[in-house]
Amino acid sequence: MKSLITLIVFVIVVVGGYFLLNKPAAAPVTEETGDASMNTEETAVNTSVDGKKEIDSNSSTVKWTGSKTIIKDYFDTGTLSIKSGNAVFSKGVLTDGEVVFDMTTIATTSTGKGSDADTTSKMAGHLKSDAFFDVAKYPEAKFVITSAAKESGNTYLVTGDLTIKGKTSPTSFPIEVTQTSEGKVMLSGMATIDRTVYDVRFGSSKFFQDLGDNVINDEFTLEFQAVTK
Repeated sequence: MKSLITLIVFVIVVVGGYFLLNKPAAAPVTEETGDASMNTEETAVNTSVDGKKEIDSNSSTVKWTGSKTIIKDYFDTGTLSIKSGNAVFSKGVLTDGEVVFDMTTIATTSTGKGSDADTTSKMAGHLKSDAFFDVAKYPEAKFVITSAAKESGNTYLVTGDLTIKGKTSPTSFPIEVTQTSEGKVMLSGMATIDRTVYDVRFGSSKFFQDLGDNVINDEFTLEFQAVTK
């Protein structure tokens, strides 16, 4: 009896080990399986990308953030639409390009005072008024690349002329340029802009005294992701 039990255990171990060592390989990771490695993964821009690529306004996003200088953690945030634009490449290397912003689309998503519809709507209206960006007179802003220096990996230092309210000034900021498996190129980054350079003076301590805690930071940020068609 003892010998029979020993034999059965031996057979189970041998057979089990065979199937364990020869089990089928795991299915390849695909978009259909819902795994993390989807075929929309971004990579370096292929050298076959050449010439002018138009920006897809519907797929591109711009988020702005402003703040008050004295009040800690006081932020206003919102969005802005890209009207048109392009990026120019030479064998996969960014060389030129421009983006036109539709200033009439300035919207507010949250403020330091609250995020209710009435508060955000009033903020958006204020930003569109002649106290800030005067969108009735200046419905567009524009950034034109004058140089694009490739740094490490997919990062570039982009320099260009930014025009807001009819005033143009040079500015530089880093961007990441990648390509999706669908062939679309993505230009992503964040630019810090001094609004007073473009005659947006409301709430600036450079031009007004005794503002108390109503001083608005002269600098605001634009976080963007421009996607080609």
